[in-house]
Amino acid sequence: MPTTHETQREMDECLDQSVSSIGLKVRTANKLEELGLFTVRDVLGCSRETLLSTSGIAQGTLKEILTCLEKVGFYTENRWQTLGMDNAQRETAPPTPDTRTAARG
Repeated sequence: MPTTHETQREMDECLDQSVSSIGLKVRTANKLEELGLFTVRDVLGCSRETLLSTSGIAQGTLKEILTCLEKVGFYTENRWQTLGMDNAQRETAPPTPDTRTAARG
């Protein structure tokens, strides 16, 4: 069983992943980096309004960002709702398992 420090280190590693390494289109990663959002941690701390007020980021791009965050293990139902999207607006691809949980066990 992982210790609290190991778990925290794993979480920090996930949060510190570059936006260019989580499966986003190059154009989307470039837009995030133009906003000063270089890591998953940065993106998770950014508001929907900030993202959508950026030229080149619209609802489709927001869905792409959320889907990629989900694939690397940062998904909650409330996250989609907080960002103004309900289940009908999500992409239809099935969610992938949480990579942190799969790595542990």
